[in-house]
Amino acid sequence: MSNVALNDILTAAKAPKVEIIPPDLGDELEAARSAHEKVLKALGNGCAAAIEAGEALNRIKAVVPKGEFRDYVEGVCHIPGRTARWYMQLADDRGWQSF
Repeated sequence: MSNVALNDILTAAKAPKVEIIPPDLGDELEAARSAHEKVLKALGNGCAAAIEAGEALNRIKAVVPKGEFRDYVEGVCHIPGRTARWYMQLADDRGWQSF
């Protein structure tokens, strides 16, 4: 997911523009904007990493014997089962529809 798409999702309900910015808030506003951009970038990177993990987990699941996947992922990969399932859903087309 690109940062642009993530930005669209996270800022869908934008506040109206304020034409006049009091001079004493200029530094704080810039700090808030800068921090917000960092958050969007981090979220975008996190989403991409979660999808990447899900794709790898889907490949692992294809070769691990039936009924042993969760124990394998938790014991060997050190990823909690629910987290693994979430990553895998994100990697699947249907994952985006469930959120």
